[in-house]
Amino acid sequence: MPNKKLFYITFQSFPSISANSIQSMKMIKYFNKAGYQVELIHPGRKSLEENISISEYYKIPDEVNINEIKWFLNFDQFRYFKSIFYVLSHFLWTMKVMRTYINNSPDTKNALFFTRSNWALYFLAKRNYKVIFELHKLSKTTSFVFKKIKNNQNVGYVVLNKFLLKDSNLNKTQQINLEILPNSFDEEDFTNYPPRRRNPNSFIFIGRLTRYGEDRNIQFLVEAFNSVRLKNYTLTIIGGPFSEYRKLYQYVEENKINNVKILNHIPQNKIAEVISEFEAGILINSSDSDSTKLYTSPLKYFEYLAAGLAVLAVDFESHKILPFANKISFFKENDYASFEKAVKNIAIIPKPNADELKNFSYSNRISSIDKLFARLEGFEPPTL
Repeated sequence: MPNKKLFYITFQSFPSISANSIQSMKMIKYFNKAGYQVELIHPGRKSLEENISISEYYKIPDEVNINEIKWFLNFDQFRYFKSIFYVLSHFLWTMKVMRTYINNSPDTKNALFFTRSNWALYFLAKRNYKVIFELHKLSKTTSFVFKKIKNNQNVGYVVLNKFLLKDSNLNKTQQINLEILPNSFDEEDFTNYPPRRRNPNSFIFIGRLTRYGEDRNIQFLVEAFNSVRLKNYTLTIIGGPFSEYRKLYQYVEENKINNVKILNHIPQNKIAEVISEFEAGILINSSDSDSTKLYTSPLKYFEYLAAGLAVLAVDFESHKILPFANKISFFKENDYASFEKAVKNIAIIPKPNADELKNFSYSNRISSIDKLFARLEGFEPPTL
């Protein structure tokens, strides 16, 4: 499979602090390391104010060709029916990509495709290109596309967990070329920093302070650590966007919560060094949607483990089926007594060893996708 041309097509924002954008760039990095000739195709959407290139922000190798194909319709300019305009904008952009670039590029005849775009999946599948689609959340558009390509043998699927697979309505034929692969950690990020002394009784949450524009229940963490019973423990929250960071920072300052520190988001390549100072990392979210309760596979979870942290998590079903879930200290959502007990149990929670963690590196994830591409090309028997 090495030395094969691979197009990574996505409608995501770059640069961005979102875990989904970071995950895509890590995948591109490790496709490149595995020997693929990678070309990223994206629409030029941006969510950072800094004037910084994609390559610089994510430390993408120079060999990766980054191709920005501008989008027609900026759905963010519409005040109403934004979700409808998003679908339309995405559809028109994908048609442009196919007509003006993919169908005319000499590299596409024998190339492989990897995408998180449901419309790219549809057009690529219909034109009989070999394509793998990575599914992170469900939508009516994605369900529509799945039905339209239900008999295509040139398509592979990657899903994050069994709940996402169950609710995706992928049929038995489609599931022949499917892998359930949770998120991963970048092994290079966690080998190139000096060991740090851990601060006792120290906890960290790192990540976006909102998810898809919705609250992540971070305020609960602040109030919990502000209690008398947790006065000997510290919490550091690192995340953006800047407006949310500033709001939370001001709240902590105004209420003189001395054992809670709020920091703005940090570059991805600094995360390993920063989080290694802490004793435990926290997974929390609001239960307002199935995406958080059932379908998530948090990138930061694997980063916490790779940095040697214990993990504290709200007891959503998606968290209960994570690898090494038996080594997580769980608490009930919005239950202060349960949370305090979980915090104090951290000291006795075991951690996975380095050999166990290797199975969840990006290198290992790409290796599984190599085999899935091989099945699509007829070089490996299908999974039955």
